Amino acid sequence: IATARARGVTAAWLNPAGLANEKSSSISSGASAYTYYFNNQDGKRTFSTSSSTSHVGAVKTTKDYILAFLLYTSFDQSTQSTKSDYKTNSEGFLEGSNSADKIDINQNIYVLALAPKNSNWGAAINITQTSTNVSISENSQNHSTDFNKRFNKTSSITSTSQKFMVNLNLGQQFDVSENLKIGYMVTTPSYLLMGSGNFQYDSIQVEGKGANDSSVLQVSYDVDTEDIYSIEGEKFRIGIAYYFKRYTIELDLTHS
Repeated sequence: IATARARGVTAAWLNPAGLANEKSSSISSGASAYTYYFNNQDGKRTFSTSSSTSHVGAVKTTKDYILAFLLYTSFDQSTQSTKSDYKTNSEGFLEGSNSADKIDINQNIYVLALAPKNSNWGAAINITQTSTNVSISENSQNHSTDFNKRFNKTSSITSTSQKFMVNLNLGQQFDVSENLKIGYMVTTPSYLLMGSGNFQYDSIQVEGKGANDSSVLQVSYDVDTEDIYSIEGEKFRIGIAYYFKRYTIELDLTHS
């Protein structure tokens, strides 16, 4: 976590007190990612998931203060899975079902931090944007020359939501000795600035000859709220870093 030894633009998120000793303005960016894919040919299944984190930010030094802006993507994850179970009936037509699920989750944190020059403390305001998109679809069918046996049903569910939360971080860092540093950070509860969402369900079912034996169902509603409420409690994090020749050891403890 680097609570005791946070430096550079990432200190705006890890512990804003680490900005106090910055000597010059700078720009920084970084990213990491992974992807996982699985396929089971016999079961006709596929599964994939990917996730990434990244940051881009800038530090600005003035006569008395160090200012920093950071855009931190804490996670950007996509998960997809499909399942197919089709076979050929006695008439040579396909019958069976398939399903597909997809979940996309993204969280961006916009951080504006400030620390007096050559001090041991700093403060930051964080605005967190969380977006979630979920889609689920299913299809089942039975094709036949016999009208009474024909069947096709398709249904889908889509859900989207977006929230903007705000909270404050206040931190300090101390040099106990040349090799030992201590830091802590207090995080206030997060409060909702704005939230919105949508849920929709669609279903079409056809039996027999066609349109005369079909049914359609659709449900949709929106959620839009600006109520102010807290979603997580106050957090306290303390870190102890020890420098030993070319190595650094840090222990961080978090309470929430």
